[in-house]
Amino acid sequence: MKRKYWFILFILASASIIIELLMPHYEYWWNKIPAFFVFFGFIGCILIILVSKALGKLFIQKNEEYYND
Repeated sequence: MKRKYWFILFILASASIIIELLMPHYEYWWNKIPAFFVFFGFIGCILIILVSKALGKLFIQKNEEYYND
């Protein structure tokens, strides 16, 4: 069974590499900024953490005295 999964992974990785080599690359303004995607990903992670904490406080967390009433 594991051999089947490795074969599928190899096929998908090979297809991904071939598609990446064959697709045309366009020049956008953000490609000129060094490490743009590093900062973009970091800011995205920070935003996900902050939004999830805010949603957790609004909808999930209850007051400590919630069950004593």
